[in-house]
Amino acid sequence: MINSEFSINKQKRILLKSFEDLNKVKKIVEIIQMINAKNLQISILGQLVQNKNNNEKTLKYAEDELKVHFEDLFKSSFKFGTISNPEIGEIFIVGAFTPIFLQEINGKKLGSMSMGPYGILRGIGIDRQRATDYLKALTNGRYVVIIRGYHNELNQVEDKLG
Repeated sequence: MINSEFSINKQKRILLKSFEDLNKVKKIVEIIQMINAKNLQISILGQLVQNKNNNEKTLKYAEDELKVHFEDLFKSSFKFGTISNPEIGEIFIVGAFTPIFLQEINGKKLGSMSMGPYGILRGIGIDRQRATDYLKALTNGRYVVIIRGYHNELNQVEDKLG
């Protein structure tokens, strides 16, 4: 019995949440930092801007604002990038999974490929339906928070979130 309990606590899993409000996303990151769970990997996906008819200046301004906002929040583990996805639009990624979304294949970022975000979510262990549901939420302007960690640490996060 002890061995199976031990293996559950040492197995990593993914927690996904979506929010309409960026301030709620900030609160989650702050809660995680208060727990001080060192093994948690956090990333946030969101649209750069809600309006689909944006020019480069608007997108750059939105990108710069988000960088400042998240750099202060994530501090030393800050990783940020933007991609243009044909289904979702202009999106940003911040946190631990940023390098995966920005990984280039034949000169094109993985996250900017048609099925790139879906494939990435599936690759990190998200089932088909949840991957589809959360990408729809992202497309509809919601922020998607991805948290990967050990079972016991994610339970602490879920308890704090209620």
